[in-house]
Amino acid sequence: MSDKIIQCCYSNLVSESGASGWQTAAASPEMTLHMLDVYRKQQDANVASQLPLDEKGEPLNMYELVADGEFIYVTRVTYGLEDVRGRKNNMLSHTYLFPASKEVLENPNEFLTVADENFTGDIEKAKQIRTSFVRKAPYTLSSAMEECGLDERKYQNLVYCIQEQKEQKRPVFIRTARGEAVLRPLMFCLLSALPFAQRSEISCASAQVNMNSNRTLIVTSSADPMNLFFDLETGENNILTERSIKKYERLGYLSYFIRNRDRMDGNAYFEKLEEIAIKLGDQKAAKARVLKIAYQMISSASGAETTEEARAKLYEALIAAVQPGVFMDDYIASLLGKINAEEKLLDEVVETELLKKLKEETKSEKLQHEGDIYLVNRILQAGVVKGSVLLRDMKGETFDRIAKALYKRDGGEAILDEYFADCVPQDAKWEEYLTLLDDVSEYCGDHVPKTIGKMEKSCKDRFVYELIVGTDLDQTFQQYVDILRYLDTFSQKQEDCQKKAKEQFWEQWKYTGYNSKRNAFYEKMLLDGNKKSDEAKGLIEGIAFMEKKNLREAYYSVFRFFGRGEKYLSDQEKLHLSQEMKSCKEKYQISFGAKLDEQLELAIWLGNIDFLREVEQYLSLIQDENYAEFQRAYRKNTEAWKNHPKAGKIRVIYNKNLLRQLEQKELMDGMSVDVLLMIGAKQYRNPFEFLDAYEPLFDGIRNLLEEEPEKVVQNSDLLFHEAYADYAEDYLKGEGTNQEVVKEWMTEVKKQTKQRRKDEKAELKAERKAEKKEEKEIEKQNKAEELSAGAKALKKLGGLFGRK
Repeated sequence: MSDKIIQCCYSNLVSESGASGWQTAAASPEMTLHMLDVYRKQQDANVASQLPLDEKGEPLNMYELVADGEFIYVTRVTYGLEDVRGRKNNMLSHTYLFPASKEVLENPNEFLTVADENFTGDIEKAKQIRTSFVRKAPYTLSSAMEECGLDERKYQNLVYCIQEQKEQKRPVFIRTARGEAVLRPLMFCLLSALPFAQRSEISCASAQVNMNSNRTLIVTSSADPMNLFFDLETGENNILTERSIKKYERLGYLSYFIRNRDRMDGNAYFEKLEEIAIKLGDQKAAKARVLKIAYQMISSASGAETTEEARAKLYEALIAAVQPGVFMDDYIASLLGKINAEEKLLDEVVETELLKKLKEETKSEKLQHEGDIYLVNRILQAGVVKGSVLLRDMKGETFDRIAKALYKRDGGEAILDEYFADCVPQDAKWEEYLTLLDDVSEYCGDHVPKTIGKMEKSCKDRFVYELIVGTDLDQTFQQYVDILRYLDTFSQKQEDCQKKAKEQFWEQWKYTGYNSKRNAFYEKMLLDGNKKSDEAKGLIEGIAFMEKKNLREAYYSVFRFFGRGEKYLSDQEKLHLSQEMKSCKEKYQISFGAKLDEQLELAIWLGNIDFLREVEQYLSLIQDENYAEFQRAYRKNTEAWKNHPKAGKIRVIYNKNLLRQLEQKELMDGMSVDVLLMIGAKQYRNPFEFLDAYEPLFDGIRNLLEEEPEKVVQNSDLLFHEAYADYAEDYLKGEGTNQEVVKEWMTEVKKQTKQRRKDEKAELKAERKAEKKEEKEIEKQNKAEELSAGAKALKKLGGLFGRK
């Protein structure tokens, strides 16, 4: 034990200039200005405004130990000394300084065994600097614990209390009846259980004076419950909670030492912790989280931990605020290796941190290797679809390594197939498709049925798209055939791929995309036996005949095409094709004639429906004003195609053509509005909406709407029906364009209904009057008959009397 002594004193003294004040004195030559300044500030806190007394009522003689990271200050403060004026309010702090070096901190006896005989309350005696110390017997951990009355549980809780004090920055009051006697052995116990960095910052005092509340612990016989306290006899304290105990237990490195203190070299253990903590970037080895990781590294070196323990340590390592590097990454790799050995996965929280780590650049080959194994296991256990999504997040060299590793594992090919299927572009150049196929070949050969299938579909879509918007259709066709030969592993024949290209062309064929300017290429695409090709053949050949001005063949080809087209052509397609034909006729300056054009128009829109016969029947019934029979016939004929997929569209065309015929035959003039309402009831939710929709198309409807309401209503039966009155009421609540007209009609209906009721009432009254008159006549006649019968009876009676 070295006795190289550095000392200093602090007291209220008279300077050489004659001025008195608090100042340092008896300082060793080694004391620098900085050391003196630090010391002066420390002792200023011990200057009391009133004389401090001990528990016996005597002036206090306080023992104090302060470590500030550079030096350890061991001090005796003697109070009640006389100042220059003879007042007993002076003090003398006599302090010995020890460097806070590891050698000193490893052996707390270096400063804890300095006996009280080495201190003095006389400044003159203090100036006689010692060359050696009078020392107490050195402590051992077991002897110090015994002297303090600490068992393992109290020892552990005391250490935890000191950790909590560090966070709360309030002193811990050690409650004991033995006073200062336990302070040195207590400090020995604490210093033995703490990392070196924390040892270099701990402090204590045998009493509380003024501002020395910044001490780590203070010995007292009775602690204010408002302060933090620890009862040395019972272990009772108001510092630790169940939660905080668990927190410090999770640190591991403190409880490990306490449990194994008799079986280990404590200094060697804390040196190892410090060495690892410094490698982890904590140059002072003072951060609890870093020391925790260091401890876990030490404990993991034994290899005895379970998978769950490795998982918990892995999470701590991943979130630790440590300096990144190979050392830390290798440790993470060792923990991850234990997880991988059982092909287990981490929970979501830990895995999220691991994935962040694996995305960082690392020079640790071990971490890269174990990381790749984990990522492969993660992908395989996620299943095909989710696994491919996980693979999609990987880029560059990581993807290259993982994809190649997956290919070698059972189930990996299916995931790669799913992944590359998702990579198939929706719209790309042929060169891009070929590049993707090269990648597929590199990572998983040709065992990718889903990728090939999706590629075929995408390329087919691209093929059809380019045929619609491209310019060199023959080149497009050949490029597609070439990629089909690449995709098709069963047939490499040119003619087979051409047939397949044509089949796929017709699978995607849309009449709305038909372009008469491309008709020559469509002829090349015709494929005998293909349903769509056979259906479109009439159209394609008909347009070709138009170009050749062969009107007869052109007409019959397109007429047959549209006549059969009712089964597969939509209204939109019919409209588009009719416009294409019109442009062709204009381009080639040809015409089929008005009658044939009209028949072709009906064929386009109504296919095989016998519309002409039905129209003749309607015209006859309307001309005869047989509206009830018209309604029956109309309902029967339209019922025939009410379940047609395009029934709504057909009804519109059907009605337009019927109205067109009525207008051409001038049958709308004087026609009952009931005809329009009957038709409208079939086409619209509210039949009055039919008038709004068709008025702009037909003059006859417009004329009917302009007729006098009286005439319209007189010529209608439906307007008087309750259901149509309700329709009219709903219509008037909306925003119809003919609301004023309908309103006038319904007003007239009310007027005529009122008149009808009045007429019916008058008629009923006349009938009753006639009935009464008839009753009187009958009564008069009956009386006359009765009188005549009486006269006859008297006459007969008189004859009887005369004979007597």
